[in-house]
Amino acid sequence: MVCSIDDIDKRVIYHLMKDARNVSAPTIADETDVSDGTIRNRIQRLEDEDIIRGYHAHIDYEQIDGMLICLFVCSASVLESKTHILRALDVPGVVNVRDLMPGRENFHVEAVGTNTNELMRIATALSKLGLEIEHGRMIQQEFFRPYQPFGPEEEVSP
Repeated sequence: MVCSIDDIDKRVIYHLMKDARNVSAPTIADETDVSDGTIRNRIQRLEDEDIIRGYHAHIDYEQIDGMLICLFVCSASVLESKTHILRALDVPGVVNVRDLMPGRENFHVEAVGTNTNELMRIATALSKLGLEIEHGRMIQQEFFRPYQPFGPEEEVSP
């Protein structure tokens, strides 16, 4: 279901994307000129409507005993995508799955392992699920930022 959101909802989403752990309802309320109770209610509504689905920590796995992060780019049947998602997430070491629009390389699986043997075990498990691995790439760095159109208007320097 598609839901409409207003400027206050957009600002809430922006701040939660930017730093959900450290932003407070009063901080967002001050910026949007509403009460902090209104902000908490908006967050609850956005969660209830499945617009916000959890709060995820960005982990640098390489800092943990030099772990390896691999992105497996796969091709999968569109008819079985939901099944593939659930089964792939059950493979130990898989931390993220993306189902893209239909076509080749439409299924991305991010996995973490302590060495290449462990990543091969994960690749084998994904293949046994019926995913065709097109290629795998080690992830060196990954960056995130909030969706700027939901954020505060920034002055453009002349």
